[in-house]
Amino acid sequence: MTDQAHTPANSTTLNFSSHQILLPIMAVAISQYDTSAFNKLPGFEVAGPNYDEVDGRKIIAEVMTPLFRKHGVEKVLGLQLLHQHFQLRDGEHLVDFNGTSVPIAPHETQLQSFTTSIWSFKKKENGFQLQPLEFKLDSGDTKIDEASPWNEANFQQFVASKQSFFEEYYRVVQELGIEELFGFARYPGDGFPGRVEISIGRTSINLTPAQSSIYSIGEGREAAWFFTDDFIKHGCKCLCPEYNGTHAGHNLHIYTVSG
Repeated sequence: MTDQAHTPANSTTLNFSSHQILLPIMAVAISQYDTSAFNKLPGFEVAGPNYDEVDGRKIIAEVMTPLFRKHGVEKVLGLQLLHQHFQLRDGEHLVDFNGTSVPIAPHETQLQSFTTSIWSFKKKENGFQLQPLEFKLDSGDTKIDEASPWNEANFQQFVASKQSFFEEYYRVVQELGIEELFGFARYPGDGFPGRVEISIGRTSINLTPAQSSIYSIGEGREAAWFFTDDFIKHGCKCLCPEYNGTHAGHNLHIYTVSG
């Protein structure tokens, strides 16, 4: 009678060549919001060149697109080039109010009306951590908000059900040496018409692509990526502007999603 090895329920097996490595499944925790996590993000003038140095476009096309689609997470999450354009004060949250993002210091009851829109992702001693960075105002329709995949309870269930995705994602970014380059962004939905975001001071205002034609935005670089059939079909892009290879600056920051 031969002995048979059994894979523990709380582990996963990775194959490298002819060898098998048995690794424990790492839990993914959603941490409490911390203003300092946002303030530690690099400026766009740093994040953009960092993306170029590792041939980010190739990583998006050949690694991230198949990875997100393989695990079926593309209708909930996309990738965000982690960066910030201004510092937040203690207690402030950057919140998107119907397309206009402003830093506010919300009180406890107001916090219940926001859901996270951007997260960083890090490995901690006992697992992985999703760190909330930016937020979006809920619709105000109870049925819609309770059914939203970004509703707190629903998102926690999603994260728990997709631990294999987060494990593989971390393994990939670790191997590529880009653990700090990307975070996750919530998917804006099929049929998204596009937008141009102009940041003036500490406020970001969104225009339609047609309205944006009155501005000269120069060249842009992608700053977020989504992997659904709809986005791939329409060639949608999320851009930040640059002039002669330099970020346009904090007084006029433009971020577009065009379809």
